[in-house]
Amino acid sequence: MIINDLLIRIGFLFLPGIIAFIIIERLNSGKEIKFYKSIIYSFILGFICYGIYNSVMSLIKFDINYKCSFFSLLSQGDIKEINFNEILLVSLVGVFIGFIASYFIRYKILHRFASLINASNRFGDLDVWSYVMNLKKENNEDMGWVVIRDIKNDLIYEGWISAFSDGSEKDEIFLKFVKVYRNSTGELHYEVPALYLPQKKENLTFEFPSINKEKNNLVKEDNKND
Repeated sequence: MIINDLLIRIGFLFLPGIIAFIIIERLNSGKEIKFYKSIIYSFILGFICYGIYNSVMSLIKFDINYKCSFFSLLSQGDIKEINFNEILLVSLVGVFIGFIASYFIRYKILHRFASLINASNRFGDLDVWSYVMNLKKENNEDMGWVVIRDIKNDLIYEGWISAFSDGSEKDEIFLKFVKVYRNSTGELHYEVPALYLPQKKENLTFEFPSINKEKNNLVKEDNKND
């Protein structure tokens, strides 16, 4: 019972870090994070949240020696007394940190900086599939258009990438403005406004042709309607 009570109190103390981690994990699709790493990340984010809160309160109170309840509890080695009002306020900081961190991940800020100073040449995505698919998000309209060859079924799919699986167990891609051809003859088979393609990437070949402005304008109009 004593151990369970201690874990519950620790869980409350690090609630801001847990909230921040959940936001980051939800907003950034990818491979499942192992449980022990989730705990570590939540603890680190929790310390960051309390650090920011402590710094802000120091400025508000004009007291450089100000120490919030969290750091006081750590220094005293006794977490029986928990300031729930403080946890609530720091949890709001956790929400802010979650969105800021997601922004940094979304635009690969850390990797861009590392590349700028030649500290790393990694591109910041899970794999080459994610890297290629994410190129269209960076205002690269041509990379949104794709020609997918299904050699086994003698088909070609030409369309605009609207959504794709990223780090999940399934290989999925959702296309708009789709034209389907016979791969062997190049003959147009049919056209469809949208198409869901749940096939393994290993069985398909992806090509990214140069697309004219007329097709890109079609996508822009569709985005406005959404």
